[in-house]
Amino acid sequence: MSYSYLDVRDFGAVGDGVTDDARAFQQCSDAAYLENKAISASGQFLIKQRVMIYTDVDFTRAHLIMDSGGIAILEHPDQRKQQTLSVAKGDFVPARLTYLGTDLSSTLPNDTIEQYAESFVVVSSDDIYIYRNGDRNAPQKKSTVTLMTKYGRLVYPLSFDYSRSSTVTIKLRKLPRNRLRIKAPSMEVQGPVTFPIFQVSRDLVEVIGLRCICRNFDDTYYALTSCSDCYGVSFQGANLPGYGWPAYQPGVSSKAIYDVILNKCLNISFANISGNTGWKTIDGNNVRNISVVDSELEAFHCHFNAQDIEVRNCVFHGKGCSFGTGSDDSVIRILDCKFMTRSWSALGMRTDYGELRGTLVVENCTFQFVDKAQTRTTCILVLEDSAIRLTDQPETYALPSNILIRNIKIFSKEACELISFSTEDHYTAQRKLLPPRNISIQGVDATTALGGISFDYAFLPFNGVDSAVVNIRLENIRMPPSRGFVLRVGAADIRQNKVHFCLKVIDADAVYGFLMGSKKSEIHIRDSSATRLRCYWGGHAQLKVLSLDNVQVKLGSNYNDNDISLDTPQVGFVSVVNCVFDASAYKAATGHTLSLGGSTAHRSGNNVAIDCHGTHDSEDFNSFGRKPIIPGLGRPSNYTVGPDGLLVKNWP
Repeated sequence: MSYSYLDVRDFGAVGDGVTDDARAFQQCSDAAYLENKAISASGQFLIKQRVMIYTDVDFTRAHLIMDSGGIAILEHPDQRKQQTLSVAKGDFVPARLTYLGTDLSSTLPNDTIEQYAESFVVVSSDDIYIYRNGDRNAPQKKSTVTLMTKYGRLVYPLSFDYSRSSTVTIKLRKLPRNRLRIKAPSMEVQGPVTFPIFQVSRDLVEVIGLRCICRNFDDTYYALTSCSDCYGVSFQGANLPGYGWPAYQPGVSSKAIYDVILNKCLNISFANISGNTGWKTIDGNNVRNISVVDSELEAFHCHFNAQDIEVRNCVFHGKGCSFGTGSDDSVIRILDCKFMTRSWSALGMRTDYGELRGTLVVENCTFQFVDKAQTRTTCILVLEDSAIRLTDQPETYALPSNILIRNIKIFSKEACELISFSTEDHYTAQRKLLPPRNISIQGVDATTALGGISFDYAFLPFNGVDSAVVNIRLENIRMPPSRGFVLRVGAADIRQNKVHFCLKVIDADAVYGFLMGSKKSEIHIRDSSATRLRCYWGGHAQLKVLSLDNVQVKLGSNYNDNDISLDTPQVGFVSVVNCVFDASAYKAATGHTLSLGGSTAHRSGNNVAIDCHGTHDSEDFNSFGRKPIIPGLGRPSNYTVGPDGLLVKNWP
């Protein structure tokens, strides 16, 4: 770090806010680089050109008025030229550049490996990888950002398979010896913007106290701050009080959409950011290892190739978090955050560029839907499929392999889905859609929600191939007494018989279930209460196993035959033990009682049931003169009690 400063006024800067001081700033910057010194400024300066900065800066006492001008934090051109190497595909054999590869030793020459150890690396294919939403004007290339250490080892694996690309470029850049510290000024936009007014394109930069004010101006650019093609940049204490889309602040330009945009960045951190007036506070593509902590944001979105992201202790006021494709080894963590979202969804995994992969962890978060979101069904996590119906897409799509949601609170006036899966049929038999392998939702507090909470899993393997087993665990779901936890699994579709899942519901309040699966699927519900459990028909709906253990079924005052229906001929094995069927509400409302009748469930070990013989006009009784609460189970010839006390079907 530099310890002596050059003052911009010594190079002719006036500092009256009227005279263009951009040239003086640039001359000071050039001299500071040659003399290995820092730059200081105090006062109000008009900047009408782009100023390149190569050294430390102390602008904490400066206010910069940007009129077609900007600040760019860069390495000096001579320095970057010496430190950077680009290798085209013709200069090496790309056969080993495969998906999740971690070694360039067999790809690059040994002298290059030795010279560029400890370098920032960008591997890019010159083949167009994907078009966002099918737009030919928005191409994205396969790119991986990583670090190369000794012997050609990569700290982060390759995100794509480059071995089949017609042209590949490997760019290596030695990391600078020192970290720059930018004590940022207050910046105000008063004119057109043709590039970001604050741009970082250098490795190892610390930006402290950036404040940007953007009021009314005629602008065609979509971001005012950018961080691109760099490693190890941190933003601390940035205040963006008038950036971006004028969603909630009058007088802000409608044409500056993002506060900060990222592209080809690795190890970027944001702390204590205030940016809750923009359309999206942070957005980007081709990024890895990004952290945002202790901040107040409008939204944080990344479209394409976003990997290893952590958002912690943040408050969101708008469209929440949404991230695009990432590799199988990627983990996205949303921890200890509060969402006061005006959008119908708080979190999203967006496929506008293709498949989703990796692991998503959401833990200790609060979700409150406000404004327009209070008038419609809302959702915690959306798995979108906007790209899958388009041409020029990958042959295989994948949803995140692991979805882990723990300890969340929900405040919603309308119904709220925990996860929204795609149900639109835009898929072809040639395209695979890989389901998650594990879905775990543990600890949902919806006791103050006015609308119901639901989990709807209707995934279909759209290429007609049997899906691998999907393990679903729903545990500790707390609901208000007047609302049920709506549980829907399966879909009325002929492809349903290709679905394989194992659903476990543990300690859930007031399950209101519609159950369907395949001959390979299992549903287990225990230590819970329920108001309705129905295995329903449709397509090729089946179940391999259905088990209830220690479930208290509270039948409502308007009970009908469909409320408890667990015995469709498609269910292979039914186990009902330690359960209570409570029809007291029905009796209190109608004066009538219900009977479990000759059900073997009544006779199986430790079951308790209402077994009264009353009759009334609205009931149809079976040959025993009783109405079974569980149709089918009430026909003793269908089931027998096995040696373990469980029900065993007695039919093919």
